[in-house]
Amino acid sequence: MRKRFLTVISIILVLSCTLMLSACGGKETVTEAESNPTNCTHSFGEWETVKEAKSCTEPGEAIRKCSKCDHSERQEIIMEHTEVVDKGVAPTCTKKGISEGKHCSVCKAVLVKQEDLPAAHNYVNGYKCKCGKYNEEGKIVIMSQNVRCADDGEGKNIRDRAPRFKQLVEKYQPDIIGTQETTLTWKSYFNNHLSEYTMIGCSREGKYSSSGEWSLILYRRDRFELLDNGDFW
Repeated sequence: MRKRFLTVISIILVLSCTLMLSACGGKETVTEAESNPTNCTHSFGEWETVKEAKSCTEPGEAIRKCSKCDHSERQEIIMEHTEVVDKGVAPTCTKKGISEGKHCSVCKAVLVKQEDLPAAHNYVNGYKCKCGKYNEEGKIVIMSQNVRCADDGEGKNIRDRAPRFKQLVEKYQPDIIGTQETTLTWKSYFNNHLSEYTMIGCSREGKYSSSGEWSLILYRRDRFELLDNGDFW
């Protein structure tokens, strides 16, 4: 029994010595960072493209490596979408429209969603829609001007005063203009320079007279429709 015990002890001692000799061999010492890269304070180089991106659906790939260990990182190279404009359609009085949008011609992704636009009147100059409906919320601008004949008696004729009169009209954009002391020369000027207005009124010399003075009313044709008119002096 004693011999067996001694034999077991001897075997254990031999194995222990063998392990110690193996541990003390001539191999290089392995650092903790090399044996366990996750504890390495990485020092990465530049990103290198290993695969070029072909489209927004076929991304490329880039890689960079740590100079201290074998650790590397990868990232996708994403190509931008190829934008195509989806044209909008303006709404009308009876049909809804749609806003402008955008999508990618390659992957078909919607980049800017098109939105429905409700049907609505399109008032020309804010007054009247093509369908004939007037803007009930629109204001009416009325202007009155004594143009003082062709020559005002103070050495200032129509050539001096007409440009200033037109400036007032352009500034205030009146819908209706009432005039006094309008002569044939002024009527000609209105026809040539205020063509968006219609004139009504007769001369003090009579309805069919082409001389004398007129107290004309000018109104915008794009806002008003003449139903009836009359004159008296």
